[in-house]
Amino acid sequence: AGAFAVLVAVIMQAIGRRSARSKPLALDEEEAVLVEARDNESLLGLAEQQAKSGDYRRAFRLVYLASLVALDTGGVLRFDRSKTNWEYLRALRAAGRGDIYSALTPLTREFDQVWYGFGLTDASHYARALAQYQALLAAPQAAAPAGSAATQGAKG
Repeated sequence: AGAFAVLVAVIMQAIGRRSARSKPLALDEEEAVLVEARDNESLLGLAEQQAKSGDYRRAFRLVYLASLVALDTGGVLRFDRSKTNWEYLRALRAAGRGDIYSALTPLTREFDQVWYGFGLTDASHYARALAQYQALLAAPQAAAPAGSAATQGAKG
């Protein structure tokens, strides 16, 4: 009976983690304005302010958001707050954008741990997020062919 209870607890915990990962990215009012304006520089500036104040968790989140906006601005995917981070990745892979998929996947995994898993976050997490953001921007940004899942189906 004890083993069964442990098994049920593990399964429930796994379901809870999966549910947390599938939530669309919520934005506060300031972030929504910056996303609407596709203002990556201001998003990164706000991330830097948060990091300087010691809120590395929010700083990491803002870098992730800037990554999605950069991909939207570059025509690689379309940011839509109703989409989950993993839906973006699936759309990138389906569109044959393995370069962008490979660059965004580690950032997405760590984002999930930091944001949805409420993991402890410090300056090293923020620095890693910035490095992954730069790697993402360095990946070839040529827009996917018209009509592809990345340009039409992937949304925020």
